[in-house]
Amino acid sequence: MSAWYQKLHNVADIQQGDLIEGCPTLEAPANLNEAGQYLLKASIYNVIVMTQSCDLLNHKAEYVTVCPYVPFSKYFQSVPIEPTVKSDDAKLLKAKISA
Repeated sequence: MSAWYQKLHNVADIQQGDLIEGCPTLEAPANLNEAGQYLLKASIYNVIVMTQSCDLLNHKAEYVTVCPYVPFSKYFQSVPIEPTVKSDDAKLLKAKISA
């Protein structure tokens, strides 16, 4: 089975929605708006690019906005799932999916 994604070899090809594994990030303290010197926390995250592709392509973005992501398998391991759909709604949903 072939992957639905491809690995980029050139940083200039980054687009919105790209997943970056092991992206180094700097986290600023909450009181950064005050004058002074600060220690920034360096962390490594798996991230998704949120900045618009057109802004990246046209060099209009001074910064690239990223968001951490976790695989579904890890997410569902950490979140208890409780049924929230009424039985009648579940039957209707099942009918729509199989149609």
